Amino acid sequence: MPNWVQHGEFQLRWQGDVLIVTYSGLWNEQAVIALRSAVMPAWLARGGEPWAMLTNAAHWEGGTPEVLEAWWGFFEECVSYGLLAVTDILPSHFHALVVKSLAERASQLVNYRRSNSMSDAARWLAEQGFPMVPPNDHR
Repeated sequence: MPNWVQHGEFQLRWQGDVLIVTYSGLWNEQAVIALRSAVMPAWLARGGEPWAMLTNAAHWEGGTPEVLEAWWGFFEECVSYGLLAVTDILPSHFHALVVKSLAERASQLVNYRRSNSMSDAARWLAEQGFPMVPPNDHR
């Protein structure tokens, strides 16, 4: 595989047992590889404890079919490391159509829901048993 430059960005942060992943830009496979590398230490540190993920893709521009398939591999690995619930915030109905098949596949493995906003996502995740604890709250 050629040594391609990463296109697309992400930010990660934990709030309690919820991993918030913010996607932006137009993604290539290298972005998914970098995402996996960035998340791996947290998976290992958690030791298989249950967790949830909120993907905020409000500024995500999309990606190739290869990106979506690589992301699916990342998602399956997340499940193997204790992921139980996922909610996505997408920028448009078009983006929802792009990831529709992935969302349907995801709902077969975990509790899945598309959310309309951060507050909507936080409310749903709390209902699933994953409250988004503020970073300075050490409960």
